[in-house]
Order: sequence, then C-alpha cells, then structure tokens
Amino acid sequence: MNRILVHSLAAVILTFAAAFSGVAKGHAVEGEIVDSRCYQAMNKTGAEHQMCAKSCLKGGLPAGLLTSKGKYYTLLIQGNALAAVAGEQARVEGKVDENASTIIPMK
Repeated sequence: MNRILVHSLAAVILTFAAAFSGVAKGHAVEGEIVDSRCYQAMNKTGAEHQMCAKSCLKGGLPAGLLTSKGKYYTLLIQGNALAAVAGEQARVEGKVDENASTIIPMK
C-alpha cells in the first residue's frame, strides 16, 4: 500500500514538473498592452485603437501583451486594472509561461 502511494505521488510530482517546465520566475517581457478580443479577432493594435482597447479592458475583457516580434501573451490579471495603459508600451515582470503564452504579473 505504501509503495503504491509513493509511486502515485512521484507520478503526480513529475507531471506537475513537466507541466510547468516552461515557467520562468521573475522574467520581464516588453510590448504593447492590448485587449484580447480586438487583438485576437481583428488584429487591432496601436494608437488608433487605444480608446477602444481602454473601453474593452474597463469592461472586464482580458488584457494581453504583444511583443515587437509578434508574440502574444495573455496577462493573468483583471483587464480593468490595465485599462489606463491600454495601447501603450509596457514592461511586465512576473511568472512567464512560454508554453501557455501567459504572464502572471508581479504585484
């Protein structure tokens, strides 16, 4: 019984480690703060879209970060917290998961 429990626990730990192998702690990524809906559905970015992005983020849509190389990251934070800087360049520091293309910003 104990042996089965140990093997099961080891399998869970290895699965967890594999799932988070792409996670970097304390990493910073630079890019434009965008709203997820307009960027992903219509590729809308930049100054001409800034007011719409602010409105979308204030309404609670998820925020994203678009790098100069075209890589999109979903920011795992309430979008309305970033509404004031929508459409602007920003440096986001936090836990970056390259596999899931997400960033958990540091508080």
